[in-house]
Amino acid sequence: MKSSAAYLMLALALSVAGCSSDSTVSSAAISAAAVGDSCAADADCGAGATCLTAGFPGGLCTAECSGTVACPDGSLCASLASDANTAYCAVSCNSNDDCRNGYTCNSIGVCNPPTSGTSDAGTDGSGDAGDAGTDVTPPSSPNIGAACATASECAAPGGLEALCLSEANGFPAGTCSAACDPAGANTCGDGAACLPTSVGGRCVSACTAETTCRTAYECCNFGAGALCLPDGLLASCTAPAPTPVDNRPAPGEIAASCVDDSECTVGPAPVCFAQFGPGLCTSGCADDADCGVNGVCGDVGGGQTFCFRSCTAETDCAVDFVCCDVGGASICLDGGLCR
Repeated sequence: MKSSAAYLMLALALSVAGCSSDSTVSSAAISAAAVGDSCAADADCGAGATCLTAGFPGGLCTAECSGTVACPDGSLCASLASDANTAYCAVSCNSNDDCRNGYTCNSIGVCNPPTSGTSDAGTDGSGDAGDAGTDVTPPSSPNIGAACATASECAAPGGLEALCLSEANGFPAGTCSAACDPAGANTCGDGAACLPTSVGGRCVSACTAETTCRTAYECCNFGAGALCLPDGLLASCTAPAPTPVDNRPAPGEIAASCVDDSECTVGPAPVCFAQFGPGLCTSGCADDADCGVNGVCGDVGGGQTFCFRSCTAETDCAVDFVCCDVGGASICLDGGLCR
């Protein structure tokens, strides 16, 4: 029987997706780059090449690449740890012996620092579909929750490792994700949350009762929040409660709280009416148009008409006022005037 606990233990198989340097378009800058050499600055790597230093022991000479900009022989195009949103040329390898000291041969066959974004967990069947290796540059903005077939279609927030949770593992049409720290503070960015699984944290789209998850996904309470999860993944999917609507009048509007006339701004003759209790803004009027948003022009007798605020609940009225039925119309009034 599926449960939250079962989902935590879900092992996500890693479909390793390497990349190709068989592009028919070449780049003189990339061809001239000493890919994989140590460096301290771009000048050490040759014209047009880049020296990656943060997180790369001894520096790493490389150059940007894509499906139309090829890497030289002996290297592949992959997303490296420094920037999951940009593809670079990396030394191809079959084992760690093919890599410089401080680098290991990962699952897509390129030399990278052991802690890099390109995962090497693909050989034990306990990873995610679509390793970070790619032959195209991923999207420039995070797209957690978007449909995907490989990680090359995904972009992770904050330099995290981009992943694609596959349809084969229960995610219809695939879903873009990222490796994350469940104990981290909002590591997945706005609109997403880090879900603990048996293979580590995975970014998943967050949701509310007012948002709509993709087709074949449902919004289920999970831990401290709610996530878009595949239909039926949890045996009991409890949807989050709707966010309470606070439609109280803004300062100065009809039926807003007030102390004196200067605080009221709506209507032909704004005034703070406080004869029988807490002050509320009103105005003389000729029709509803004089009374602004949610305002109605009502007859108070003696040939006089004033603005009132229509309502359906207490949250439509200012604090200290109630939604009161007067002659079949619901308006905001001091509770003492509501009979």
